Amino acid sequence: MSNPKNKSLSSPGKHSHPSISTTNQIEQHHQIRHSINCSDYPSSLFSTINQFRLSDLFTDVTIYVDGVPFACHRLILAAASPYFRAMFSYNFRESTEGNVRIQDITPWTMKRILEFIYTGHTDVNYENLFEMFNASVMLSIKELTDLLIKFLYLQIDIYNCIQIEQLATLYSLETLRRTTLQYIVDHFMCLYEKKLFVQLNEHTLMEVLSDDNLDIPKEEYVFLTIVQWVNYHPAEREQYFQSLFKFIRLNSISDSDFVTNSMRNEKLVQKYTTCLRTLKDFYSNNFIPDLLG
Repeated sequence: MSNPKNKSLSSPGKHSHPSISTTNQIEQHHQIRHSINCSDYPSSLFSTINQFRLSDLFTDVTIYVDGVPFACHRLILAAASPYFRAMFSYNFRESTEGNVRIQDITPWTMKRILEFIYTGHTDVNYENLFEMFNASVMLSIKELTDLLIKFLYLQIDIYNCIQIEQLATLYSLETLRRTTLQYIVDHFMCLYEKKLFVQLNEHTLMEVLSDDNLDIPKEEYVFLTIVQWVNYHPAEREQYFQSLFKFIRLNSISDSDFVTNSMRNEKLVQKYTTCLRTLKDFYSNNFIPDLLG
């Protein structure tokens, strides 16, 4: 006959429970937060929303550009553009009406702008680059503007460097402006030969002519540049001739006949006594009697 006293009281029975420490460990494990992530979800979601736009589903506002309608979603426009956010948030007529009319943008550009807002990408080329840039700035779509600025850097060449410089000046893009200005200085003879330099405004031309590293074979080209630039629009530009004339480094002109003939006999020089006096002082300082009479 077995003795009950010999049974172990500490042995777990069939229906034993976990210890307190084990229970705490399980509870702690359940309390740990695990992050799950679907990297494709945002792009998939916006792809669906864009399909809604293209199919005119759940749209609540229509943008009209030159009479062409574009059905959109206020929420998406407001999230992408402070311009639209302000329009839909304050006491503008568009905040309560379902129609918005936008000027100074072509339908072609508006289509690309909306494509970027809904998808993050769009097509751009040199022909529509400046129009796209102006539209992105007007609508305050910073991400698109930044991408277009990067694209502008890649597009700088002889035929558009002046236009890009003017755009950079207009929008205070100082780094882009310095880059294009340096390009103009470094390739000035190409601009001169193709007569493209006449597109420069007076301020930029003065900056270019004042650069010691200007790409010209001889100083005579500075004078020729000034005369041709003024004569391109004499009614508007003649007022700057005397100021521009000061940028000619006369001491760098080795051909005295050029000064005596081409420069002195130029009608613009003859018209302004300050320019003639500058030439006379130059000859006097260099002991050349031709213009001292």
